[in-house]
Amino acid sequence: VLLGDLNISYLKIDHCAPEKEVRNVTGWYTHPARHWLRSMLRLGGGHLEDAFRVLHPTEPKAFACWSQKTSARETNYGVRIDHILIDEHLVEVLADS
Repeated sequence: VLLGDLNISYLKIDHCAPEKEVRNVTGWYTHPARHWLRSMLRLGGGHLEDAFRVLHPTEPKAFACWSQKTSARETNYGVRIDHILIDEHLVEVLADS
């Protein structure tokens, strides 16, 4: 189990404005930090699963980080950068709590 603030939104669904985040990088998924995290996940050939996305694969706007300067929490303009990554073998015992 690996958990904490990884400071990476690796899926577009986990960012309020993914099109603005790309900036000078050639694409969303080629960003080095996203590539690194995805490589550890089963979807990228690794052996870990994002526990939240296992339980809620299409849940939009499940953000937990917002800008305090702009009061972004009030409008839920944020990102999901806190993750609980579990070994792929633990998926079968994962329960929605």
